Amino acid sequence: DKQTQIDQVIHGIPPPLQPAIDREWHAEVTREERHILMGRLVRAMFAYPVFVHETDYRIRQLTDYSRDKEKEFFDRADGRCEYIHLMSEKIYRITMKVEERKRGIVKPEREEDDLDWHAVVQEIYNDVIETE
Repeated sequence: DKQTQIDQVIHGIPPPLQPAIDREWHAEVTREERHILMGRLVRAMFAYPVFVHETDYRIRQLTDYSRDKEKEFFDRADGRCEYIHLMSEKIYRITMKVEERKRGIVKPEREEDDLDWHAVVQEIYNDVIETE
């Protein structure tokens, strides 16, 4: 099912990238917490009923994007609270964008309907990247 697939993708996300500059507050955030936030970012982008293998290049794009954004925010933030705020804000914006897209697209009633959900995921990824 979709939930199992998303969990597999999130489980397969590589560890967080090392920060460019070590800051004292970085010790307050565990790698596990960083990984959880990356997973939430991927989950927000992976909101369509798409069944693809976790090695699919589109999934790789989402996980790479998640890692890059997480590192950017981890490097940029001045403290743990700001880091969590930046990540939460990004997750929220992506969730809203995905919901907006979902309202504009009719979900197929049967699996054999020809709406290309893979293309929809790619469009969302492109939209997210372009609105940075």
